[in-house]
Amino acid sequence: MTSLPRTILITGASGALGQAVAAGLGGNGTNLVLIDRVLPQAPHGVLSLAADVTSDTDMAHAAGLAAKRFGRLDVVVHVAGGFEMGEPVHGLTRAAWDR
Repeated sequence: MTSLPRTILITGASGALGQAVAAGLGGNGTNLVLIDRVLPQAPHGVLSLAADVTSDTDMAHAAGLAAKRFGRLDVVVHVAGGFEMGEPVHGLTRAAWDR
């Protein structure tokens, strides 16, 4: 029985952590979709998209392109974002989550 390759979408793919995640999860026939505000560099066969994760329009467009290319998404790894000291995760305000 042959299984379909996984398709993994990674946000924040241009950053150091995003690149490491892509390197760790790629290979073995895995389809990668790399997303960042600046177009991520990607090897041949990897879908690289410039999109802002805070934009519903950008992300809907990126998801549509990924679905058209690979037919489905199996995993989303959301690495995009920033770090700020402050409240513990369980105490974050809606405004902090939105940032």
